[in-house]
Amino acid sequence: MIHALRRILDAVKSETNFDEALLKLVQLVKKTLVSDVASVYLLEEVQQHFVLKATVGLNPASVGAATVALDQGLVGLVAQREEPLNIANAHEHPNFHFLEETGESEFKSFLSAPLVERKKVIGVLVVQRRSASKFSVADERFLLTLSTQLASILAALSARSRVFSGQKAEEDGDLNRFAGAKINQGLAIAKAHVLQRHTSFKRIEERRIKNFQKEILSFESACTRLRQDLHSLKKQVCDQLESKELALFDVYINMLEDDAFVGEVYRGIQSGYRATSSLKKVVEHTVESFSSVDDDYIRARASDVEDLGLKLLNRLLPVSKAKSVEKIPSESVILIGEDVSPTTLLEWPRESLAGVISLRGTSNSHMAIIARAIELPAVVGISNLPLDTLDGETIILDAFRGEVIVNPSQRLLSVYEAFLRQEKRVFDDINAEFDQPVKTACGTYIKILANTGFLADAKLALQRGARGVGLYRTEIGFMGFDSFPSEEEQVNLYRQQLACFAPREVCMRTLDVGGDKSLPYFPIRETNPFLGWRGIRVTLDHPEILLVQVKAMLKASEGLNNLQILLPMVTCVEEVDSALRLIHRAFQEVLEEGYKVKMPKIGVMIEVPAAVVMARAFAERVDFISVGSNDLIQYLLAVDRNNPRVADLYQAYHPVVIHTLSMLAQQLEHFNIGLSVCGEIAGDAAFAALLIGMGYRSLSMSASNILRVKWVLRRLTINDMEEIVDLACQCESSQECRSVVLGALRHLGIGEIEPRSIKKAQS
Repeated sequence: MIHALRRILDAVKSETNFDEALLKLVQLVKKTLVSDVASVYLLEEVQQHFVLKATVGLNPASVGAATVALDQGLVGLVAQREEPLNIANAHEHPNFHFLEETGESEFKSFLSAPLVERKKVIGVLVVQRRSASKFSVADERFLLTLSTQLASILAALSARSRVFSGQKAEEDGDLNRFAGAKINQGLAIAKAHVLQRHTSFKRIEERRIKNFQKEILSFESACTRLRQDLHSLKKQVCDQLESKELALFDVYINMLEDDAFVGEVYRGIQSGYRATSSLKKVVEHTVESFSSVDDDYIRARASDVEDLGLKLLNRLLPVSKAKSVEKIPSESVILIGEDVSPTTLLEWPRESLAGVISLRGTSNSHMAIIARAIELPAVVGISNLPLDTLDGETIILDAFRGEVIVNPSQRLLSVYEAFLRQEKRVFDDINAEFDQPVKTACGTYIKILANTGFLADAKLALQRGARGVGLYRTEIGFMGFDSFPSEEEQVNLYRQQLACFAPREVCMRTLDVGGDKSLPYFPIRETNPFLGWRGIRVTLDHPEILLVQVKAMLKASEGLNNLQILLPMVTCVEEVDSALRLIHRAFQEVLEEGYKVKMPKIGVMIEVPAAVVMARAFAERVDFISVGSNDLIQYLLAVDRNNPRVADLYQAYHPVVIHTLSMLAQQLEHFNIGLSVCGEIAGDAAFAALLIGMGYRSLSMSASNILRVKWVLRRLTINDMEEIVDLACQCESSQECRSVVLGALRHLGIGEIEPRSIKKAQS
């Protein structure tokens, strides 16, 4: 049955027309299960009923006409129960509902399975026979297995069909809504501009040659021209980017000189292949190798290799076959592509871009880094977005939620446009006071800090009035090297950040790898990386790494004295004590080398439930505590937020998260210790109010969220926020909690934190 299953799924996926795909489905199911009828009913969201969309065996004229209410008949029963139904005689079942127009009266046996996509029944698959006997257990197993894999395929095809037909997305439905990963927050409404990939390796055939000298000269010329173009583009955007972001050009240029890449192409040519054929083999092999590695950072580099390869191919092909120059529209657009490259993004004037959507990509990709650097709303990883139907369509890019809405209704468009206008008023209000310390309406000072990793982050944070850095991710700097950076190289990295904010504090987290973060030259491969070797565990097992890093931090702070050191992923006092001993040892060694530095404040991150329980013991040993909310929520709820199958279960407003954070603040209330939160919840203006109400007085967030959080906190009193916490602690679900918090803020005159009428609230 596995072969039959694969044959049906492949046949459905290969169809570009939705109705043809459904017809092919029922034809193959009928043949495979040797039934007299095979039909598929799909949910019509607006009318809230199931419609017969394809059948073989029933009256063809009933397709599109026969409908079943959600609670009606055997189809409705299967949908309500969300489980298969196998009965010998459907006519005798109490839920049987006769659809006269289908001509089904002669069919007795009935086997059906629900089509469930993301916890929602989107349709029902049915097979029937004339004989009054149940289908076999094997048939039932097959139909259930087919339906579980079929649902996502049909959902993607249906989405493509809706967009192509111009169907509008409404406020209270899922039509034309596509979920992805938010890379840089923001909101954009504009026409879609789909990047056309005119050049493709798929069109390159394997061709052999006798005289390879001409091909070598051609490839050398392509490399030279591309190198020149990259240098030219780098010069063009140097005013927009910091040195760390500009380094991506060096990555490309270095690949053009890498023997493992370019050298392999030359060797292929010398063995008798055309330059284009040899390039294709090397690029495809390298991309496949990188993509198969269980490491997000290395997998993200596969996009760089593919982009570089296509740029070389474009310069190898005759002008008539090469990629034409992309015409830049007169109005700003949302750029959409299968895998938008960083160089493509930079080739467009910033004023022509409202946002960017890439079907592929990760938060570690160079495109994501550039999007953050130029403050462009960005979402990636929307695998089911119907790319070939989007060009010129109106798009809402909601990079606060990681959602894309195609062809919004006028009413929905008005909601988002109103929110954009409100956002503009908020930013206009705060621009005059952006550099002032944040005080609540009752006069309590709140420290707003920034999370950084690149100099561009630091630059934006200063523009937004951050009072320092609450989390500097040192591992990001490590990713720019092909081996562990030397002490001197680290000193240069850290000095830039410290000097940028001096005399304001900069809290530097020691190397935090493992889990979803690893270095290409220090791979960590484990069955369950989030419960494995990560954070402080790695650097305590390798004290040589921690000692060099801490000494570099200390030396970089000389004369500035604004350094703080943060230890990640601690779970017990033994880890804290061991790390403290190493830090004090490094401090003494730096003093002995003649540096005049002060001992920095040292803190720990609360990222796992064990650390919440141990917080009092930690508070007796360190100077401050920072709650790493992203990981803490992940461990509290046992949810990998990077896994699309369970990402919707990652809910910051979950009652257990609210109670845990509140409890932590209460148990540390009487300690003379700094307490802060760094993570996405700190940058959520509504949640920030909750945190202040719980007792936190320092929040560290992405620079892009600073203005909004400042604006909200300045307009509330501590008592206001404490009362919101009391309300939130009474809630029993994430959705209820978020709704209560947003409602309370509206009542206090804050207005809309997000478009109110959107029912798919981010919990």
